[in-house]
This record gives sequence, C-alpha cells and structure tokens, in this order.
Amino acid sequence: DNGFDSPSTFNQYDWVVPNTLSSDCLVRISDSNDPSVFDVSDSPFSIEIGPQPGWTTQISGETSNILCVDIVDTLYAWAGTNDGKALRTTDGGVTWQPCSGSPGGEVTSISALDDSKAIVIVNEAGSTKIRRTVAFGISWSTVYEDNSAGAHLNSITMLDESNGYAVGDPVSGQWVILKTTDGGTNWISASSLSQNGSEKGINNSMKWLDDQIGWFGTDNSSVYRTTNGGTNWFFGTTTFQSNNAVAFTDNFTGVTAGTEINWTTDGGASWFLKSEQIPGEIVSVGSPDQIEGKYFFVSGGDVYKTDNSGDSYVLNYSQIDNLLFIDVEVVRVDENNWIIAYAVGENGTIAKYKELYLVVGAETEVNTIPESFALKQNYPNPFNPTTTIEFSLPIAADVQLTVFNILGQQVASLINEQVFAGNHSILWNANGSNGMKLSSGIYFYMLKASGVDGNGFQQIKKMILLK
Repeated sequence: DNGFDSPSTFNQYDWVVPNTLSSDCLVRISDSNDPSVFDVSDSPFSIEIGPQPGWTTQISGETSNILCVDIVDTLYAWAGTNDGKALRTTDGGVTWQPCSGSPGGEVTSISALDDSKAIVIVNEAGSTKIRRTVAFGISWSTVYEDNSAGAHLNSITMLDESNGYAVGDPVSGQWVILKTTDGGTNWISASSLSQNGSEKGINNSMKWLDDQIGWFGTDNSSVYRTTNGGTNWFFGTTTFQSNNAVAFTDNFTGVTAGTEINWTTDGGASWFLKSEQIPGEIVSVGSPDQIEGKYFFVSGGDVYKTDNSGDSYVLNYSQIDNLLFIDVEVVRVDENNWIIAYAVGENGTIAKYKELYLVVGAETEVNTIPESFALKQNYPNPFNPTTTIEFSLPIAADVQLTVFNILGQQVASLINEQVFAGNHSILWNANGSNGMKLSSGIYFYMLKASGVDGNGFQQIKKMILLK
C-alpha cells in the first residue's frame, strides 16, 4: 500500500537495515521536500542474526561402519552399513533408525527416492545385487543380481522416479553399466564399454547431472564421461591413480580427488592440478548442483570446504573416526534454498551440515547504483538446466525479462514488475516450475526496462541449453 488514494501515484524509498539486533523495530518514511509523505509501519519487526552454517554431530546408535548416505529433503535421508543394514532418519538426522528389513551383505551405495522408497547396492562374497524397497525398508526385493567372477557394482543413483544408473567393475573385459527407466524394477545394459587393461571402478565415484550426462572414476588415472546416456564414453587422464570421488556442479566444471585433487572446466576432457591441495587421501567429494565453486572434501576424520573451486580450502569439520562418504544437496523449503550435507563413516559416525543459501530468485547488490542500463551474458553458458542472468538499472524501472526459443515463441517470463535501481541477478531453471522441460537448443533472453523519467532500454542476448 503506497498510502495514497490514487493507485497511479507510486514512490519507492530504499533504506539500509542497521546492524543492530532488536525485536522492536519500525520503519518510518518521510520526505524533507514533501511534508505530506510520512508513514510509520503498523507493527514491529525483528532484526536478528541469520542461521549460521555449520556441522552437528548426529546419534546413529550404530557401531558398524556407515558406507553411504543419500538425502531426500531436510527431514528424510537414508544410509547403508557394512553389516547389511539400511538406516533412515525422519527428523533431519536427530535420530536414525535401522529399517526392520535388512538388505543384507555390505550396502556400498544407496539412492533414495522419498521417505518410503530406496535402492541399494549389496556386495557379498560371490555376488553383487541391486535391492529395492518401496515399503520404508520393511521388505526388500532383489531386482538385479550377478554371480559372475569379479562382479562388483560400485555406484547407483536414481535421477527421478523412473530413471537411474548403476556402474560396476568390468566383467569379462566389459564395464557393467546399467540403467532403469521404470523406477528400478528392471535394469538393462546401458552401453558397451571395453575395459582398459586391468582397470576397475571405485565405490560411489560416480556423478550424473541428468539422464544424458554422467561420469565415473577408475583406479587407472582416468575418469569416464558420457553425454548421450551411456551410448558413448570417453575418458580424461588425471595426475593420480585412484579417482576415489567425482563431483560436478554443471556440465563443464568439476573435480576428481584421491591422493591429489584435479579440476576440469571442459567436462572432463582434460584435468589439471591447482597449487592448493588437502592433506591425506580424499575418499569422497560432494557438491550442490549449480552452485558455482562450492565443494566439500572428506579426508580421514576431516571435512574441508572450498567456495572458489579449489583456489583455497578451509577445515570445515573434524572428529576422531574416519569419514567414508559425504552427500550434499540443495533443498528448497518455503521460499529459501538450504545446502544440506551428511558425512558418514566408521563406528556409526554421522554428521550433518546445514547452510542457508541466499542467492535465490532476483537478488540485488545493495549500495551500488550503476551508471547505465546493462544486460550481461548468462552464466554458465551453455547450461543445464539452470543459469544466472544479471542486469543493471541506474534508476527504478518497469522491467520485463523474457525468454524466447529460436522461432520467437516466448517460453518463460522471468520478471514483469517494477524493479528498483541496482545490480540484479535471477536464477532460471529451464525445466520450469510447472514441470515443462525445454529441449536442447539456442534460446534468447530479452530485457525491457522503462524508467519513470522516460528513459528506456532494450537488449537481447543468446544462450545455449545443452542436455
């Protein structure tokens, strides 16, 4: 409510929130040049310290080693142990309970779809299996089994309710690469990939961005990559032997780690060292999708974090028992995005990380008023499925930010409202909030801005969606 009778009379007033904590704050608006402009907010609000990122040690109640964990949301997560148990939390990790049914064997990899459904890899002497529950872990069914000599599945992931992949050590000279399109009920070979020498896979060293683009690490100084759902594979060579972990934040930017840390900016075609490294051998890496530069590394009993793609690291968490795996996800709650992580390890160790991620929707760099209108190139570009678009307004303006396909048809309206002066950014998901998924191709985004003083601006830029 602008406080005036005529809805066409609109004024915008900006202020800086003081760095003073209080639960009894009011906003007062006045104009020294116009005494009629005066108002005070009707009710008080609070200025508080926001939630601080950090780790909390969890109580699993287990003494066995926890080998894998998968996050569903802020409340639900699943984990697997070396003595055949599946664990669940329904309260954000405060408590963990073993499922009443047991997958058996050694649960080396797990992928959860929701609080009732999960799929695991079970390895035991002479057999490797994929087992599935749709009943909260009360009962489990075997949906794939291989008793061949040397058979050992390493990693499994479900991308959605229907599609998923699993990777295992080569059998008879061929890598075992499986896929499902029916929620894990049936698994078939996804491709034919010949073994190079005596190379093998490593448990949980696998990452898929979608049903087309994926990577997995080997013990042979190489990381394999596919861009067409496993039909074809190529590998990039790393500077160390065992690629214990692979993580990517987008199609091109990623990391692999073991005795060293290697980075890539071309999707894994080539890998390179940076001067900064982490002590000890890294056994697991986690990264939140589409958040540039942020990765978590597990080495011994420690978790290290980088926010700048390995230019520097900080010791983020430390405890006595060795950690064996970390899962990191971005979970949306109400209007906020949260980075959630679980690190698991020996003797039932579980620790949880929680961080409020503030770059959501349209954001503004305060106290910086640009001198002119500008529309920047989106990044990353090419992208899949999210990208960031930035623009600058020297004055408050009515803004339209829209996306068109190559035929000139509008496919998204990102902003259609008045926006105040400043530098702004918006995160666009090409999958769409309505579930519509756009196909790969060239798209255009257009910014129209018209200020109250009559000044206007229009610019179009091209971007590429690559799945």
